[in-house]
Amino acid sequence: MKILNIHERSVKVSPGEAGRAIDGLSGREDFLWPRSRWPAMEFDGPLAVGASGGHGPVRYAVFIEPLHDALLEDTFAGAERTLVNAGAKMPRWNPWVRFLRWRLERRRKKARSSVSA
Repeated sequence: MKILNIHERSVKVSPGEAGRAIDGLSGREDFLWPRSRWPAMEFDGPLAVGASGGHGPVRYAVFIEPLHDALLEDTFAGAERTLVNAGAKMPRWNPWVRFLRWRLERRRKKARSSVSA
């Protein structure tokens, strides 16, 4: 089965500003990644062709589809808030995304408690 997801948002910034924002992904100055809502993005080196890594439980491949879609929408909303409109609201997750996030968080807490025991 082939799946095509298209995420887009119009933000009135110069191509240079947009490029700097994308280049900053996973770095110290990364303001695009929605850290307060998603696990950090980590790579084995600078963001470049050939870099490997992932975010949270996802390594080298896309997130479970609804989670990945929600992540992209949060990323675009964060870019809009930082670059254009500080008052823009973060998207509301649908019930399925909230459930999946709850399950992942529960699994993460359980794993953390078993390591500290």
